[in-house]
Amino acid sequence: MPSRLPPSLRRELDLLGTPSRSRRYPPHVRVSASVWTRAQRAAGATAVDVSAELGIPWQTLQRWMASFKTVERARWSPTGTARMAA
Repeated sequence: MPSRLPPSLRRELDLLGTPSRSRRYPPHVRVSASVWTRAQRAAGATAVDVSAELGIPWQTLQRWMASFKTVERARWSPTGTARMAA
């Protein structure tokens, strides 16, 4: 199956080298991957499929997506700060 991954994101991931438990992803890569993941999930792809295509564990993607949602809420809230659920 051909990759649906945007070439720019594929390049960024390739530049990071071999995956390891201690790998740190730059913020711009996390945001790009989160945006792409959201689009793929909305199109019906499973979390496992998306993570396999990115080469990133699904647990990591899940954490990024939760963080991404918090950032989006902060950006769109009237005060500019996210309100956390109690």
